[in-house]
Amino acid sequence: MHIRPEYNLALPNSQPDFQTLVEKYQLPFENSEQIAESLQAIFSTDFTRKTWLVQVGMSDIEVALDQGIIKNHFGEEPICELEFEIKQGNLGDLFTLVEAMQKRMGCG
Repeated sequence: MHIRPEYNLALPNSQPDFQTLVEKYQLPFENSEQIAESLQAIFSTDFTRKTWLVQVGMSDIEVALDQGIIKNHFGEEPICELEFEIKQGNLGDLFTLVEAMQKRMGCG
C-alpha cells in the first residue's frame, strides 16, 4: 500500500517535463532546472484503464484496473494492476472494500 500525493502532467511527447511539473504543483525544488536537464525516460507504459466508483460506508473509492505493457530498451513485459484511490472518505472504508474483495476472490 502507498499513501502518497499523485502528480499528473499531460505531455506532447515522451520527453519528461520536470520544470512544468514543479511549476504546476509548486514543488519545493531549488535546483529544478538542473534536475530537468538530466532527466530522460527509462521506460514507458501502454495500458488500458477501466475504472469504477464504489461507495463503501461514507466513502467514495475509485477502483482502477490497468492492463497493458511496460517497455524499456531490454524489451517489454505485461502489466496488470489494480489500484484503489479514496476520492472522499476514510482509510477504514478502503480496508473494508479490500477485505471484502479478497474474501470474494478467495485470496485472503
